[in-house]
Amino acid sequence: LFMFGNMGMNFFDMALARCRQFDGERFNYTRKKTEREGDHFSIKQSEECLKILQYYMNGKEPNDYIFPLLTLDTPKERIHRVKEAKASWFNKRMKNITAELKIAKNVTTYTARDTWTNLGLRMGIDITKISSSLGHSSVQVTEKHYKQALSFQILDMVNAQITA
Repeated sequence: LFMFGNMGMNFFDMALARCRQFDGERFNYTRKKTEREGDHFSIKQSEECLKILQYYMNGKEPNDYIFPLLTLDTPKERIHRVKEAKASWFNKRMKNITAELKIAKNVTTYTARDTWTNLGLRMGIDITKISSSLGHSSVQVTEKHYKQALSFQILDMVNAQITA
């Protein structure tokens, strides 16, 4: 829910989130994957995300990680490996939960990001805004990853105009 509420934040950025990045209203971070391009985000938190932050930040210091995915003593050179192990753990747990609930969807660490994007596209939000929010280097990257959703949206729009 926190990833979804923060413009489809990816799992690695969530794992790296520290208490000091939250100012009481906004969560501020630079996307790790595209930090060289300067993809900095400042996202006003929803009520749901505020509750999540309050729960996980309780009693922590500004430099502490918000979520229990990494520890401060994790060596820098091991962070990526630890994150991968936690993502794998998360994906296995989600697979078990969806199976138990008889949900025929493969839920992974990217589901929140994909859901956020697809909802935005279905709502008719301009793809350049969505692409920028995702931290993609260009609109073409977004189009490449979401071409099926985009083609459905375009076809639905055309069909609605013709049949109206």
